[in-house]
Amino acid sequence: MGDELITPLSAGNAPPIGHVDGAHLALPADFEQIVSAAVAMQALTLNPGKVPKEAEERLRSALHQIRRPQRTVSQPTLFALGQVVCTQGVESLIKDGLVRPGVLLARHARGDWGVTSDAEQNDAAVKHGDRILSAYPIDPDSPCKGFGENTIWTIGHDLVAA
Repeated sequence: MGDELITPLSAGNAPPIGHVDGAHLALPADFEQIVSAAVAMQALTLNPGKVPKEAEERLRSALHQIRRPQRTVSQPTLFALGQVVCTQGVESLIKDGLVRPGVLLARHARGDWGVTSDAEQNDAAVKHGDRILSAYPIDPDSPCKGFGENTIWTIGHDLVAA
């Protein structure tokens, strides 16, 4: 990522004159999100001794998630979310920057059930206030069957139509 942020002036069209050198620093619009994700997963810290071995790989994964184009959904929400809770495993994924809960919850509330096999059942459940199960890939670039590895579930029950 450093190559994207820092460009030595000597590499540009108008290199510095004499013994002076410098660099152009360009911070992208998502820089704050990137730094937040890096801190959350301890890939960026003031204590270099505490950086995990896989920090660079985890940061690249978080960067990919942040920069992945988001679908714009113009559909209204189908139901109110109510109380939102998560398991410790999901909390860990959020802290590691691998899951963006707001995006998944918005998809769920708009009727984008992801890769679940319960799509027809979910559509009926919206009308009757029954349980709705959505399944999404944790890593969108890897296979996801709607269960097992690389899957995160969003489950709603006792729904109230929006």
